[in-house]
Amino acid sequence: MDQKTCRAIYDQYVNMMALAQTNYQATSHEYVTRLIAEKYQITTARAAGIIQLQHAEEQMQRHSPELLCPEQAKYAEETIIQNIQDAYKSERLPLPGGNNPR
Repeated sequence: MDQKTCRAIYDQYVNMMALAQTNYQATSHEYVTRLIAEKYQITTARAAGIIQLQHAEEQMQRHSPELLCPEQAKYAEETIIQNIQDAYKSERLPLPGGNNPR
């Protein structure tokens, strides 16, 4: 899943939680996460993980931006993608979702 989609999931989560708090004075992390998971056709656990990681990144940008290393993150992501592609190729299996394992 690309960064743009992950960001969209997190933004949607924040907006839905804020709307629920404003309109109903209550929020439900589990309910909102399940709705988002259904929309993006991913598991609830994956949606929750994406939300948690995006939140952690946002907090790091706000409080400790010097700890973020975008160049290393890009290298790590490219390496992971290459490893996934190599694993599927060695098993002669098609990549899930087409040519991009994200």
